[in-house]
Amino acid sequence: MKIISASDSFKGSLSSGRIAGILRQAAESISPDIEVVACPVADGGEGTLDVILQSGAFREVRRRACNPLFDEISAAYAVSGKTAFIEMAQASGLTLIPYREGNAAMTTTFGTGQLIADALQKGAEEIYVAVGGSATNDGGIGALSALGYRFLDRQGHALRPIGGNLEKIEKIDASGSLWKDGVKLTVLADVDNPFVGEQGATRFYGKQKGAVGRWVDSLESGMVHFADIVEKELGVRLHEMPFAGAAGGLAGGLMAFLGAKPRSGIETVLRLIGFEEKLCGADGLITGEGRLDRQSLRGKVIAGVCAPARRLGVPVYAIVGSSELTPQELSAVGIVGVETLIADSLSLEDAIENAPVHMENVAKKMLKELYTKRKRGAGYE
Repeated sequence: MKIISASDSFKGSLSSGRIAGILRQAAESISPDIEVVACPVADGGEGTLDVILQSGAFREVRRRACNPLFDEISAAYAVSGKTAFIEMAQASGLTLIPYREGNAAMTTTFGTGQLIADALQKGAEEIYVAVGGSATNDGGIGALSALGYRFLDRQGHALRPIGGNLEKIEKIDASGSLWKDGVKLTVLADVDNPFVGEQGATRFYGKQKGAVGRWVDSLESGMVHFADIVEKELGVRLHEMPFAGAAGGLAGGLMAFLGAKPRSGIETVLRLIGFEEKLCGADGLITGEGRLDRQSLRGKVIAGVCAPARRLGVPVYAIVGSSELTPQELSAVGIVGVETLIADSLSLEDAIENAPVHMENVAKKMLKELYTKRKRGAGYE
């Protein structure tokens, strides 16, 4: 019996790799006839690069790049032939710098632009940029500056490409652009927030990046001003554009200046790692995440892996921390069985603190049921 393990991480307790390892141990305790094949997946957020590299279809490229505060670090991206995959969190991620109020006005996506430029220089003709986990609110001017664009103030001086300087931009100089016609650029985003407004980059996501107190209105004003300049000079209206607010507006900057197209992160990642091919011949797929709810069915890992499994007729089972979905909702997405860690625990705190133990107990229960059912179906019992 071949089971594919393709689970999202349980934030704060279990990685997808650890979950696959626990499933393997559980399978070995039941029967040597059960094979568990790990297939790490991600939805385009932080950690997606690791999944891409683990697939074996891409190789790692490392180079020096700026972190969100312009300190030089080593950052990685992935390459396969003429295709490059860049995770912005590698150079512009929230975890790379300590949290401070006002950070969002000081941080930059310049390092992400350096990775894009490096991929271009090495001959990439198709580039994917996963934009989760950013520490930035610069509208993408950092990345664009690394690609040769200059953002000028009233006196014609080039501005440092940070969020706090957006409101000072009066002109855009594209004469030094390194971008090449014909290169396909795709932004992987699992949020569709607009560039500005209450649901926009600054007001909706800025707090976690230090956009609090007086910084909020100042940064929002800068984003609106920059969007006005872009509309005036490029004829592209970013203000209400869906997905443009992702990663502090990086998505919008790449869409307006480089013609990037937004795409679902999970669907794109599954295609790049050859997920359907890995599913072929499987007797079941076990997926999961910390909490299974209606949001799980909108562009997240579980919904993403269920779709190809249904096409191939592979039954899907879920092991989750907790579930809020009805049997009808589970059936609609293609999940035929669910086990929760909370049901094996004394409390929510116990479920989180002792997640590996509860995962093993639940995995043994699920795999034993599946194996017994398969043996019966084959006429062994």
